[in-house]
Amino acid sequence: MKKENCSQKSFRRKVHNKAQPFIVYYVLMLKFEPDQELKSIILACSEKEAKEILFKKIRRDYLACEVKKIQAFIVRKNSYKGKRLSDKEWDNLLKLAYPNTRHKLYKFNKDARSKKITSPHRDESGRFLEGNTPWNKNLKVQIVLKNKDGKFKSSRDSKGKFKKGYRPIVVGAKTAKNVSEYKV
Repeated sequence: MKKENCSQKSFRRKVHNKAQPFIVYYVLMLKFEPDQELKSIILACSEKEAKEILFKKIRRDYLACEVKKIQAFIVRKNSYKGKRLSDKEWDNLLKLAYPNTRHKLYKFNKDARSKKITSPHRDESGRFLEGNTPWNKNLKVQIVLKNKDGKFKSSRDSKGKFKKGYRPIVVGAKTAKNVSEYKV
């Protein structure tokens, strides 16, 4: 029996019985403002309907505007960007989707993330700020026991565990001691 194609393309083009959430990416061009690359969540039965709903809503909200580069992608609860959405995330997604009870279209920056990064050492996109390095950068495990010929002995047994008597050292860590102390 032939397997069904579960790709994004086939799900997008399909007309569903129930309204599904679509993430719609678009460029909004207002008369006296620079172009804005935005995304919105729209409940619709098909990709075509999602684009039409977005276009009508923006026409109602803005008098002098143009919408270009409209792309719609369906959001599935079981696989969104390689992971499953939790019930809480799914409910929040449906609350933000247009049409809703407030008749408000929520517009987000195209690059906006759904989860804010709260680390003081990272910027908004998740990269480390200048001057901050992660604690595990450039760390290496060094085995210091050698045999009589000056070659390193096998440090792990058949199960992959370190053998007794071997002392692995993490080089580069703040707590690493001088490597020469451990040489035999």
